[in-house]
Order: sequence, then structure tokens, then C-alpha cells
Amino acid sequence: MIELLKSRLKGKVLILGVGNPLRGDDGAGPHLIEQLNGKIDADLLDCGEVPENFLGKIVQLHPNTILIIETVHLGASPGAVAIIEADDIDRVSYSTHHASLRLSMNYLKNEIGAEVFVLGIQPKKTEFSMEVSDEVKETLAILKNILVNRHAHIV
Repeated sequence: MIELLKSRLKGKVLILGVGNPLRGDDGAGPHLIEQLNGKIDADLLDCGEVPENFLGKIVQLHPNTILIIETVHLGASPGAVAIIEADDIDRVSYSTHHASLRLSMNYLKNEIGAEVFVLGIQPKKTEFSMEVSDEVKETLAILKNILVNRHAHIV
């Protein structure tokens, strides 16, 4: 998975964090964006729960690759990750943003020709809480390490 992720980060990279930090692990995407801020040579956007509200900004940035970090119900152990393409979003038990996210991904592919994909993280808990589970924290630390160590090659 690590090598696949690294191989997909080409050209100008934009990383989007999608989710609600007030709902435990659902905030994984925004938490990772916060952790990467100032540490990586890529554009970063915390989109909260409404990634479609950032389409204009994303088009303006005109990235070659868009990596979306989002919690996804994969039916796996908490903290597990999977790369998910726009066409596959409907096949996973997703969060409340999945329809708008699929449409946004397809729009961006067509509008700017970017490669767009989701790195889904299996949540443990999504009830009201500002705390991320230990399993998801561990995954975020691994992802941060991968992306920070890879940033010198993201140009």
C-alpha cells in the first residue's frame, strides 16, 4: 500500500482532509492536514464535511494529483486503509459525504485532468468526540511519516 500511494503522488499534489473533527475518527482527514501543515511540499486543504464548497479553490490550484483523506467504513479493523477510486465509492459503506465526493472527484478529473483518489481510513468511533481512537492516531502517524518523507519528491 505504501509504495502504491507513493507511486500515485505525481506532479503538483493537493491533499484534502474531509470529515468532522467533532465526531471522533471522522475527523481523521482534517487532523492529518493539521499535522502536515508546514511540513510538506504540497498544497493542503481542510474541507471539513463539504468538499464541494472548495471546488473553485481546487480548480484555481490546478493540481496534477488530488489525494483525499477520509474515513470510510471498509468492514476492516480500525485504522486500516484502502485506496478508493471515484467509481468505487458507492461500493463501500461510506460517510455522509460520499455522493457529493464522488461527483466532486469526477468533476475535477474532467475539469482539470487531475488524478483524484481517496485514501480511506477505517474508523473505530464516529460519535460526538474530539478524540481520535488510538488505532486511527497510529495510522495518521504512519501516513504523516510517509508523506513528509516523500515530500522532497513531490514536485
